[in-house]
Amino acid sequence: MRFGICTTPEHMEETAALGFDYIELAASSLLKLPQPVKEQICQAPIPVETFNVLFPGDIRLINGTPDEDILAYLEGTFRLIHHLGGHLVVFGSGRSRSIPEGVSFDEAFARLTTVTQMICDVAQTYGLQVAVEPLRYEETNIIHTLTEGALLMQAANRKNTGLLADLYHMCANHEALTQIDVMPKLSHVHISAVGRGVPVAEEAAYYQAFFDHLKASGYDGRVSIESRIQDFPREAAAGLAVLKSLS
Repeated sequence: MRFGICTTPEHMEETAALGFDYIELAASSLLKLPQPVKEQICQAPIPVETFNVLFPGDIRLINGTPDEDILAYLEGTFRLIHHLGGHLVVFGSGRSRSIPEGVSFDEAFARLTTVTQMICDVAQTYGLQVAVEPLRYEETNIIHTLTEGALLMQAANRKNTGLLADLYHMCANHEALTQIDVMPKLSHVHISAVGRGVPVAEEAAYYQAFFDHLKASGYDGRVSIESRIQDFPREAAAGLAVLKSLS
């Protein structure tokens, strides 16, 4: 497996020096970055391969933002991600995809399927993969478990869409790690400590169980630390050391 971390452009040099394999940045803020920062990302000493937080919170995907505005945002963002060397985009964005009051689940799921198809179709033109991310119940009211994510992925029926397993969300939702065993092949993984910090040695047995299920499912791809970090060099280094210690 290859290890990356979700961070910001100012930590790219540190991330490379710490020994990570790649960087994961937020997609939602890319278009607003100054041109010098975009050029800095292009010249990063470590690959910037994955992007999360696809939509800013003011884009509402279910009976909200018009399709033409969503498509214009996707076109601009994915064109830039391709230019920056990205390979995969995470579709989490809990606030953007939440079901508004008065909309039925059936209507919302059908709409979210259409939106996922839109995302994947624009991504395909730039050679990008899309990973559907189930989120904890506190962050959205639709697509919480791997099973629900897989159903959305299969409903969208696009070759460049896959499923993301996030240990933090699985833990918060009390979702059994054994669910990984029966899922379609995963396309991306996020990990953090139970409390959302970087992985810690005290929880190593839990991470090892997670990794065991990933490996048994045939997953051998990217694993990104997605954590709240105060002291980046110290905490990121400690989290990476824990992941590298797992067999």
